[in-house]
Formats: sequence, C-alpha cells, structure tokens
Amino acid sequence: MIPLFQLPKQWRSVLAIGVVMVGAFGMIAFGERVTDLGRKDSDGSAEHSVYQRASFVYVSMRMFRDAPVFGHGFSRFYDLKMPYLADRSQQLELESLRKLDHHNTFLSVLVETGIVGFTLFVALLAAWGRAAWRLVRDASRESWEHGQGLFGLATLIAYLASALFHDLTLSATEHWLLFLTAGVSVALLAERRAPIASAVTSNGKSPNQAWSGLSPMGLSPIANA
Repeated sequence: MIPLFQLPKQWRSVLAIGVVMVGAFGMIAFGERVTDLGRKDSDGSAEHSVYQRASFVYVSMRMFRDAPVFGHGFSRFYDLKMPYLADRSQQLELESLRKLDHHNTFLSVLVETGIVGFTLFVALLAAWGRAAWRLVRDASRESWEHGQGLFGLATLIAYLASALFHDLTLSATEHWLLFLTAGVSVALLAERRAPIASAVTSNGKSPNQAWSGLSPMGLSPIANA
C-alpha cells in the first residue's frame, strides 16, 4: 500500500482497483488451496498454538492486575509468570507456557513496565509515525525526503505487524532499522525548525556562509582583515 503514494494521483485508483480484482480472482481460483494447506503437524500443534495465545492473554492480564502502574520489571515475564501458571480457576491450559517467552510485544511491555511504560512506548511509536507522515505530506520537501517518509511508514507498519505475534523486546537486532529510519525522519524535521537552517544572519550572509566564518576552536566569528 505504501508504494501507492509514490504514483501520480490519476494512477492510484486504477492500481488499487487492479490489486483488488487480482486478489478476488486469486481467492476464487485458489481459495480452497490456501485455506486447506497441508501441514505436517499431525499432532495438532497448530491448533494448540492458537489456544496458547489465549493462555498468554489470561496470564498477562493477571500479572498486569497485580502490578498495573510500573509493571513487574523489564524482561521479567519469563520467570515471574511461573506462580500464575498454577491457576486452575479457568479451563485454559497454562502449563505449556512454562518454557516460553511472550508472544506479543505490546502485552509484554504492558506486563513488564505497567501502564506508564506502555503509554510511553505507544506514544513513541505514534510520534515516529507522525514524523514520517509529515515528511510525506509536506509539499515543500524534496522527493528523497518524501521517499524517506514513505520508507519510515513502511518500516513502522512491518514492525507493528511482527510485534503482534512476537516479543521483539527480546532481540535488539529487530529494532535497528526502525530506530535508524525514525532517527532520520525526526532529524529532517528538526533540521528545518533549527534557526541556523532557516534564518539569514543579520549581516546578510546565508547560514552556511555564517558557519564558514566561525573559528574552529571557539565557534566565534573570525574577524575579517
């Protein structure tokens, strides 16, 4: 969907309709093959994995209820969940979670850092998404800056999709691309707001000319002979 923004407006609707038609044709022609994909897990492990997600949600909510503000501590879900697995007041099977890490980044952050950490985490992702969107929507930006905004949005969407099914906080390498693109987007916005990049000095020089006349040691203007 992100590449649609790079096309001329008159082509966007045509391409969108084409994608929908191809998808509909594919579902009609190959729908049964897609929904009935043969699996090798004859022991029903796929169905068990689905039920485990309900168990994760149940345990997470119990843990959150006991420490709602600041949570149980970052990266502590694995060991602190153990007492909650003995709960037999419901029909969910909880013991299978004993050797597993969390399955959802947002639930993991909520349990481990509480409502305070979760709010900050979501606010940070929203701010990064807003920064990328501002680059896309700003007509005064150059084309490569628009491309950076689109790439930032695509990276954030991919991260969110993966975060729904994995605890990405367990791996630092899962974040480097998101941090890089977000940093570039925020830097581009901050650069335009900086006075040195937008104002002309009082003596009529451009910002680049003004900086070129500064002393490398004290950043004080070099007197002209």
